[in-house]
Amino acid sequence: MAGNQDASMEEILWRSPPHVQMMGGYLHSNNILFYFAESPFFDATSNNASLAIQANYNEALRHFVETRDAFEARLKTMQGLEFVVAYDPLQAAAQSDTQFAHEPSNVWVIRKQTRRKRAGLEDEVVILSTYFVMGDCIYMAPSVASVVGNRIVRATLPRPRLDFD
Repeated sequence: MAGNQDASMEEILWRSPPHVQMMGGYLHSNNILFYFAESPFFDATSNNASLAIQANYNEALRHFVETRDAFEARLKTMQGLEFVVAYDPLQAAAQSDTQFAHEPSNVWVIRKQTRRKRAGLEDEVVILSTYFVMGDCIYMAPSVASVVGNRIVRATLPRPRLDFD
């Protein structure tokens, strides 16, 4: 049943211009995850939600929500479900060769993943899904199974005959 729910989520486009306005009028590195948290793709049981709520009520944790770097660093100390930025167009533009500097793409990539701590080893991270934020629109990337299944179905369908005579 979860597979069907994920498939239906692939068909959703979500955007909220009012939330962008409340966040200062544009999306950037320090508010992108909080914007994503307003979408139907977000899971309120994630470590992101837990950390944000804790920081809201505990002044000692407030600094973790002030920057994405601090927020994601804290998430890495936790185990469980998390959402992280896998691609930041602003960081990519800043790191690109200044001779060939270009305008940032404004396409963000966010990953939903689970982190499991292992004693003496690196964390085990399993990517569950990927999302794209383009402008203020959020889309879920289709699963590999969905793409391959669609291609197989298209390959088995008869091709239309084109007669030009």
